[in-house]
Amino acid sequence: RAHALEHLIIALTSEEKMMAAAFDSFDSGGDGFLNEEEVHLMLDYLGFPSTDCDLLLHLGTGTRDEDSRSAMTFQTFLSLVGRLGGSAKTFEVRRQMIAARRGEFKGAKTDNVHLCLQLKECGFQEEEQASW
Repeated sequence: RAHALEHLIIALTSEEKMMAAAFDSFDSGGDGFLNEEEVHLMLDYLGFPSTDCDLLLHLGTGTRDEDSRSAMTFQTFLSLVGRLGGSAKTFEVRRQMIAARRGEFKGAKTDNVHLCLQLKECGFQEEEQASW
């Protein structure tokens, strides 16, 4: 049991370090927050909708950066990636989204219907998905 717990702690620590590096790569200002532009870039990079409505969905109204703009904290970023199933699942969904944009679903592990359901589970409503 102790070995399994130790293995889990190592895996979680590794995942958090990887997510911190990803967060830092989007945090171009280095202030510890992702502002609206940085969240837009992140969502677009991951292949997710990044309209103003999508930004509001992920930024909410609670967190502000030092300039009093809506911002995403590292904890919110971790929650977003966690809702997607972790970093490996996030990048799998990213690859699927890119393939869907290019129409390259031949031989892919999912189809558009399944992908839309995955996005809905992550908080992207059908009407938001329709805009991209």
